[in-house]
Amino acid sequence: MNLTIRSMAVAGPDVYLSGYEYNGTVMVAKYWKNTIVTNLSDGTKWSEAYSIAVAGNDVYVAGSETNGTHSVAKYWKNNVAVSLTDGSQDAHAYSIAIAGSDIYVVGDEQMPGGSVIAKYWKNGVPVSLPNSNPKASAYSIAVDGGDIHITGWGEDSIGTRSAQYWKNGVINSIPNQANVTISAVKIIANNIYMSGAEFAGVTNTATYWKNGTGVPLTNGYYTAGAYDIAFYGNDIYVAGTEHNGSVYEAKYWKNGVATSLSNNSGNGILWGITVR
Repeated sequence: MNLTIRSMAVAGPDVYLSGYEYNGTVMVAKYWKNTIVTNLSDGTKWSEAYSIAVAGNDVYVAGSETNGTHSVAKYWKNNVAVSLTDGSQDAHAYSIAIAGSDIYVVGDEQMPGGSVIAKYWKNGVPVSLPNSNPKASAYSIAVDGGDIHITGWGEDSIGTRSAQYWKNGVINSIPNQANVTISAVKIIANNIYMSGAEFAGVTNTATYWKNGTGVPLTNGYYTAGAYDIAFYGNDIYVAGTEHNGSVYEAKYWKNGVATSLSNNSGNGILWGITVR
């Protein structure tokens, strides 16, 4: 695959997308505004853009770029790069949120001993997130008033991953945590929504949770996952993918009813969704 779109934001009439494209040598971090592309890196070093946010006239993109040896976690504000790590160890930035004048980014950083620490950065200042696992990462963030909600994963010494959820830097338990992956978190009317997947013994079931209660979107017959969640009025939209026995179909679910966006010519994943 030469082009991957990982995130979407909508501001007024404008649609913004972030992702990366292979130039024949390396991946190039990019974003698009109404199909007009902007390169965030010069195409000489591997770079990826995972998340995009728009606040007023400012465009923020979170991702990473190698320095020739290690991956540096960074974000770009109006195409200007801001490094979050010093490049001495591998690090990644996966999601970004803007709250007033504050810029929040979540991701991970490898430590000299080999462990990987889940982190968030507030205005460039790092905060390590507690975890008992030797490896952990933060994948999604939602800021609601004074509360910071972050989801991600932890990996134990034998490579088994489990979902992680932090609120204001404190780790919280998740029902069936060992069998769950969480891809996104959103806060609507004081309710905490998460989207992801739940392992059902053989396959993963695409699922979203409202205040910890799971709502399955697939029957578990084929593997599926949910990667983003959005709201419009009383309707809940979830973006993801489901295998149909031949390929993975890019899908979204509106109030649990699936719509496929694939033509079965190849694998498809819907990473993000916005409804207006």
